[in-house]
Amino acid sequence: MRLSDSRPLTLLDDQAPFPKYPPPRYPDDSDGDYDGNISLILVMFLGMFIGFALIIIVSTLIFLVQKFIRKRIMLSNDIAGSLDDAALEAEEDRRALDELAPNEQELYFQSKEFLKLNPINSQELSLSQALIVQEKGVNAWEFKPNFENADLINVANKTEIEFLGSDGQELSLQTNFPIPKQNEVYYFETKLYQLPSPETTQISIGIATSPYPYFRLPGRHRFSISYDSDGCRRYNNPFPLTNETGLYSFPKLEQGDVIGCGIRTGSRTVFFTRNGKKVSESKIGGHIRLPKGLQMFPTIGATNKCQIHVNLGQLGYVFIEEFRFGSK
Repeated sequence: MRLSDSRPLTLLDDQAPFPKYPPPRYPDDSDGDYDGNISLILVMFLGMFIGFALIIIVSTLIFLVQKFIRKRIMLSNDIAGSLDDAALEAEEDRRALDELAPNEQELYFQSKEFLKLNPINSQELSLSQALIVQEKGVNAWEFKPNFENADLINVANKTEIEFLGSDGQELSLQTNFPIPKQNEVYYFETKLYQLPSPETTQISIGIATSPYPYFRLPGRHRFSISYDSDGCRRYNNPFPLTNETGLYSFPKLEQGDVIGCGIRTGSRTVFFTRNGKKVSESKIGGHIRLPKGLQMFPTIGATNKCQIHVNLGQLGYVFIEEFRFGSK
């Protein structure tokens, strides 16, 4: 054979032709079954993903809401009506039935009814009241018992309080005017003048909105805060305390001790002093910060016979001088 030989190749007679295979078939838009299977798988996976995501989101929301509600009960800073008060009240009622003794339960529900029937006084001083304060200065303030317990509390010289109750009966009284708001800080001091039975007497010194249940110590209901003579701090809390909510967080009080209570009007934080020194509140979350727009009144309570003298600024303070209520 020569290289220049260009005859075409031909099959010999005894050779079979090459087999003819059909061309490969690829799915295209006309293949309905294939597309249907893919779409079904995608829908299943997408549905499973959305279902799991919804379960996680709903479970997380339920957990956070329950945790938030329980936390608010311990130390609430909310103005009534601002959040779901119905759920909060229901939870507080349940705790009262579960955690309080029968006599404490009765006081709890009586106080709740009292606060419903007597809305918080949030009004500023009237013109006549403002004129009295302008004329008399700090001497315009005085403690006045509620007429229901007037026979169990004597007040001399406007601020010298004598509790005549016994057998653990809770009594409290407030000033006639609220704490002013013009200055940066307002402050008053209370001296335990006579404490015959410290083991059976609970004294509570603090501030509260008005009217406040006259048959309860301050610190037990909204909105009130107190330094108790057993060394506890209470804020809107009638339930048994824990270390985190003020249980024995302050020094216990004795006859002759001078307890101060002050409020910074800008930050609305409340602080306490004992015998001229500030009491630390760092271990229980710091100073309480009150809600906006509240009119707060000095409030004193006791459960047994004792005498308490309050200094609103008419005399020199043990702690500091500049925080008196009035200008005189």
